[in-house]
Parts: sequence; C-alpha cells; structure tokens
Amino acid sequence: MQRPHREITIIGAGVIGSALAYRLAQRGHRVRMLDPQAPGQGGASYGNVGHLAAELVEPLPSPQLLLGFVKELTIFGGPLHMPMRHWPALLPWALRFVIAAFRRSAHTRLLAPLVLESCAEYQRLLDAIGRGDLLRRDGHYQIWSGPEAQRAAQAEATHMQRLGVPTAAVDASWLAAQARLSGENALAALHFPSCGHVTDPAAVVQALAAAAVAAGASIEQRQVRSVQSHGAGVRIDCADGVLDSECAVVCAGIWSADLLRGHGLKVPLQAAYGYHVELPGAPARIEAPILYCAQRLLVTPMAGRLRASSFMEFSGLHSKVDAGKYQRLDVLLAGLGYPRSDPASHWRGPRPILPDYLPGLGQVPGQPLYYAIGHQHLGLTMAPISAELMADAISGTPTRVPLAPFDLRRFD
Repeated sequence: MQRPHREITIIGAGVIGSALAYRLAQRGHRVRMLDPQAPGQGGASYGNVGHLAAELVEPLPSPQLLLGFVKELTIFGGPLHMPMRHWPALLPWALRFVIAAFRRSAHTRLLAPLVLESCAEYQRLLDAIGRGDLLRRDGHYQIWSGPEAQRAAQAEATHMQRLGVPTAAVDASWLAAQARLSGENALAALHFPSCGHVTDPAAVVQALAAAAVAAGASIEQRQVRSVQSHGAGVRIDCADGVLDSECAVVCAGIWSADLLRGHGLKVPLQAAYGYHVELPGAPARIEAPILYCAQRLLVTPMAGRLRASSFMEFSGLHSKVDAGKYQRLDVLLAGLGYPRSDPASHWRGPRPILPDYLPGLGQVPGQPLYYAIGHQHLGLTMAPISAELMADAISGTPTRVPLAPFDLRRFD
C-alpha cells in the first residue's frame, strides 16, 4: 500500500543520493539532503570515469579471478594493490569474496537487471530534468594487443553473447588508426553498442541535485556523525547539531558503514581506491570510452578533456595517496600515444565495495531507516535504477526488481 507523503532525510549527496532525492521529491515527499560537501564535489561520484558499464552484468568475484588475483599481486606497479599491512583488516571481507566467487551465476542473475538497461534509464532520467546533453550513447570499445589479441576478442564476444550483451565488429580503418597512434601492430577490438558515457560526472550529480531542489527538496552542508531511532522516527547527530526526521536514507558511500553498524547489521564495506588523471585539451582521437585490456586502463572523452583511470587499491580508509600511481598512468598513456596529464587533475577516491559485488538496498528491520550503498565500480551506472527502486520501497510502491536479495542481512 502506498504511504502518504513523508519527511525524508537523505545522508549523502553523491549520484545515488541526488538521484534518489529527485525521485522522492517528484512524488511529493519532503526531502532534505545532508552532505559535508556540495553535490558532485567529492567521493567516487566526482572521480568516476563516466563510463555507463551496461556490459558488466557479472559481479567481479569468480573462481578464475581468484587465480588472477594471486598473479596480479606479484606484479610490481600492477592494477591490483593490497599492502600487506592491511591484510589482517581485509581478511574477513576477502573470505566473503571467495565464497561469493562460487555463487557468480546466481549473483549475475541479480546484478544484470540493474545494469543492462542503464543507458536507457539515464536517457529517461536526464531528459526528464532537461540535461540530456550530458549523455552520449556511442557505446564503448575494448582493445586487446599482442599475439593472442584476436583470440581474446573472439572469446569475449562469445561470452558476452551468452550473457545477453550485444557486441559488434570494429571498422578496420578505426582499428588501423588506433594501431598507428599506439604503435601496436597486433590489435583486436570489439564495440559494445549498448553502453555509453556521461561527459561530466560531477555535472550529472549537480543537475540531479538541482532538479531535486526544483521539485521541493533542500540541501544542507552538514557532517553526519550518527543516526539513531527516536520515537517513531530517527534522530540525526551532526557535527553542528541534532536533526529529527520521520525517516532517513543512508547513501554515504564508504562512510555508510559507520552510520549503519549500530543498527544490528553487518556492513562489510571495503574501500577500493581508484586513481584518475585528465588530459585537458587532448586531441579528440576517441568519441567513446576505450578500455585497453592489456594495460587495464579506461580512457573516456569528456567535455574539453580526456579522463583516464585505473587501479584497485585496497589500502584501508584514510590511507595515503600513492603518487607513483599517477606516474604509472602517465607511462601507460604515453605508451598508447597520449600526451602527459595535467598534475592539477590527479584524483584518488574510495569506491565502496561489498564482498559479493552486489549493492546493499533495503531497510533496517523495524526502523524508518533505509540504505542504498555498496555500488562498487558501478555507482554511476546503477544510480537511476537504484534511485527508482528505493523511491518505490520508501513510498510503499511495489518494486519492479525484488529487493530482498540486496538486503544487508544476507551477510548475517
């Protein structure tokens, strides 16, 4: 049964929180967003590489990947980095990751509906707020190099077909141009036409937040320290005072764990840091994101610049920036024929990852406290559908995808 309009406080003004605020305000709820930073100015939402990854229907954990992780850890300067000092803290999460690796097929059936139609979902959402100009639906490319390139591309095309993800052959002239730019002769590539990208992730968040405000929501820059049940609602303790609300939704990225742990839930979030650099004014050599598979490097065209991203660093929250990774990105880009990055653009941020690589969507049992967390590398991709599902749940409307499999009680 649909609930009457409610007073709802959303903790976190990233892409998930801003999209949800818009959806809830649209439905007539009284919405307030809390975040210590302005929308789009911090966290993974700001540093996202902009790729709408409709092809990533499989969660990362798999038996094959477990073997690959062992190999990756032995590569100095490689894309995976787990400092030994963090291993004891990471071990419980890693054990859950291993268990999830042997449930990949079941988890794929859960994740696929959240990502397959992400570009169409974005089209509808951004058109509704008058910012369809931020979306490009040109697909993306994957490029393999080396003697096994053709075989790898064919294997990927076959695998994607089994998963229901369309791929297409790449024009020979396009591939030849990429070979000239990178100096690689043995190249193979695939086009993924169902994917897309946004030209400015921060602008997407800002546009969603502005649309929420236009629909009646408010935004306050406040640091939330805790959320507790209080009477029939919740009490939110901020660094500068206390707020009461009929209900609240935690969408605070990696910081969500601290806000939810006192409510009887296990919240095994880990921060996987990613790094990006930007090439301002770089020649428009690409019209869509390119994943260079050998280099584990994703390059996306954005407004007036290119953004390149790599690395998965499990070093613990509040760990220090590894400046060597920016140098490594520049080396990889130079090897592909790109210019050096602008040091002022260097960014590092934590992606909030649950060990089964599924998001956490649901409600704290018996409390007017909800959560939309743990979207791993796909927060931008899944924002429209996650916002819709949570808006339905909070409003008492049936959800088009069952939320029970995404409840955090799966970790009990």
